[in-house]
Amino acid sequence: MKFAILFKYLLLCVAILGALGAVAALLGFAYYRLHPVFGGQPDEASLARIRASKAYDGAQFTNLEPTPLFTGDEQPSVFMALLKFVKPTPHKNPAQPLPTVPLNLSQLKNGSIAWLGHSSVLFQMGDLVFLTDPVFHNASPLPLTGRPFAMTHAPAVAGLPAIDAVLISHDHYDHLDYRAIQEIDSRTKRFFVPLGVKAHLQRWGVASRKITELDWHEQVHLGQTAIIFVPARHFSGRTLRRNTTLWGGYVIKSPGMSLYFSADSGYGKHFLDIISKYAPFDFVMIENGAYNSKWALIHETPEQAAQAARDVKAMKVMPIHWGKFDLSDHPWKEPIERFLRAAQLHSLDVATPRIGQVFQMGQPLPKEKWWESVQ
Repeated sequence: MKFAILFKYLLLCVAILGALGAVAALLGFAYYRLHPVFGGQPDEASLARIRASKAYDGAQFTNLEPTPLFTGDEQPSVFMALLKFVKPTPHKNPAQPLPTVPLNLSQLKNGSIAWLGHSSVLFQMGDLVFLTDPVFHNASPLPLTGRPFAMTHAPAVAGLPAIDAVLISHDHYDHLDYRAIQEIDSRTKRFFVPLGVKAHLQRWGVASRKITELDWHEQVHLGQTAIIFVPARHFSGRTLRRNTTLWGGYVIKSPGMSLYFSADSGYGKHFLDIISKYAPFDFVMIENGAYNSKWALIHETPEQAAQAARDVKAMKVMPIHWGKFDLSDHPWKEPIERFLRAAQLHSLDVATPRIGQVFQMGQPLPKEKWWESVQ
């Protein structure tokens, strides 16, 4: 008799767990299908441009050289990749707020620049103000995951000036923050995005007339300033479907200044074969962080980043893509420490500003090793 009661109780528990699982699955599916964070689908005009791109093979965008997403013997599962955002590795991230500084807009003028953490960079060329890959909330589609490290003065959209052009490199969550896009829309004149990414911004409420989609090597002008979208070695995707949108970096040239923003890229021949043709550069922003042997071809190591800076004939360079999010297995300080050692071998002049610090690209660069004081 007791066994029968226990058996019925177990069956009830299984039924309840099954029902809860079904509800959770249904809610997850609804979130995936309905939440705007996942972006939109290209309209016919965008699809026509995608199909006409030399980087599109008829099914997806491809890199200039073979680039498997995962490398090494162990192929990480999607579940393990998502688990990383929910359960970060302990003892490798800062245990105290990073010593950042408030963004001082009175210092923003022609030739000035401010790193806002990761790949978000604010700079001014002539009268034009640019912002790259604005991410201010989280690097994940889930609201409580992928949060930035704590900072003494965290950059926020409210502290930004009016922006002439936002440059988006690709649609990954640590480079395209839908909440930030909605917040900066009213203060931004133009958005420049890779092919396919326009649909995301349209779904988030940005007017189509403000968005310009670019293919590799395509060039547009704002007044006398040229904006050129250039190749990178990476991938794209905000869902499990990859490479339906393009990825790349930007060369920005005005009559008195030339900059290169690499965005995300594994090391490859494009630095020397393509980007160097736009040299000389007054300033280079090079990716340096979130590398791992499991994805060695889509992110470069600090040593490869220094070599890439050398390949594009950089003299003044600022490492980006580090110091804000936990996106790989390396300690958070490691990218900058390794980059500085490698940069010495290439005689690179390296800027190491605090997040939020405004400085002049044409003057002596900030050299403070501020991370050394952080536990």
